[in-house]
Amino acid sequence: YHSLDAEGTIVRINDTELNWLGYNRDEVLYKKKFLDLLEPDSKQIFYDNFPKFKKQGWVENLEFKMLNKDGSNRWINLNASALKDDVGNFLMSRSTLFDITDRKRLEHERKQVELALRESEESRRLALDLTHTGFWDLDISSNTQIWNDNLFKLLGLAADDREPNYQLWRDRVHPEDVNWVEQRFSESLENRTDYEAEYRVVHPDGSVHWILGRGKAIYNELGQAVRSLGMLLDISD
Repeated sequence: YHSLDAEGTIVRINDTELNWLGYNRDEVLYKKKFLDLLEPDSKQIFYDNFPKFKKQGWVENLEFKMLNKDGSNRWINLNASALKDDVGNFLMSRSTLFDITDRKRLEHERKQVELALRESEESRRLALDLTHTGFWDLDISSNTQIWNDNLFKLLGLAADDREPNYQLWRDRVHPEDVNWVEQRFSESLENRTDYEAEYRVVHPDGSVHWILGRGKAIYNELGQAVRSLGMLLDISD
């Protein structure tokens, strides 16, 4: 908790905030402005909002990064109301602060993980494109699939607006291979082993191509296969 006068100088502060910051009361009261305790990026937030606050009389959920005496920092969430005299002149603020440092740290870590995953996904897709590798992602429960453009090409199809599906793949597998390839895939799910098969596909123009298919399933807590990820590679040469 603290109070600021019209110039933003701290005129009241409780022990909790002092302990956060590492100052004693004599170092702060009437000597430091709230701005003095903010990181550069947060100072702009104060500049933007303090004049509005003095006029409207309240502010909610402003987030500031505060600078502690020892050089470390702390994230706080601030809510405040204004105390005014009988004619409406601003006297001081009544501000309550909540330490949200842990929350902001977790948000930062989550963003870093998401960024790393996006970069990893982009790298994987680039590698697949450069090696002309087809990729599939099968949701087993809904039987919906995602294919990259290369997988369509490996089946002799155009990567147009058609939805990838099981029958679309099956129609392109050589009639002499389709049954044993299906069986091998099913057995890999049942036995929780990696799937691998070399088989022929027939393009719409009648040309025959040898394909290597590999896949790995993801299982739920009951041991049921819920998703399959895999790749196709032309091994005709």
